[in-house]
Amino acid sequence: MLYIENHIRALGGVAATHELLARGVDPEIIKIALRYGRPKFVRARQGWYVLTELGAEVIGAVRVGGVLTCASAAARLGLIEPQLDGRIHVRIDAGSARLRTSFDAHSRLAEVGDPWVVAHWTRERRTGDRVCVSAAEAMAQMGRCSG
Repeated sequence: MLYIENHIRALGGVAATHELLARGVDPEIIKIALRYGRPKFVRARQGWYVLTELGAEVIGAVRVGGVLTCASAAARLGLIEPQLDGRIHVRIDAGSARLRTSFDAHSRLAEVGDPWVVAHWTRERRTGDRVCVSAAEAMAQMGRCSG
C-alpha cells in the first residue's frame, strides 16, 4: 500500500487511475488495498484517489469534481483563518459533468444537492495545483463570492 501512496504523493496527493496505471500500478492491487488494507488514500470518486492526510475538505472537493477555491483555498494556504461553517468552496470547470456530493461518491450533486458545497463555476484557466487554486485566484474568488 505504501507503494501506491508514494505514487499518489508524487502526483501531488491526488491521482487519476490512468496516471497510476501509467506508473505501473496494478489496478487489482488498488482494489485489494482499499478493500482489505489500511491505505492512507481513498477513492474520492470514480477514477480519482486522494491521500487521507490532505483532509476532508480536499477529499470532498475532489469527490465533487473540482479543487478548493475561495475561502477554503485561502484558509488552506494560510491567508485567512479557517471558516467554521463547515462549507467547502469548490472550483468547478464549466462543462464539467458527473459531479457528486462532497459526502457520497454515488450521489449526484444535481439530483441531491449539497448544503456543504459552495460551487464556483468558471471558464477561466485554473492556477494552483491539484488540491487548490493559487493564492491570487483564491483571493479574487473571495472578492466575487456571495456564498
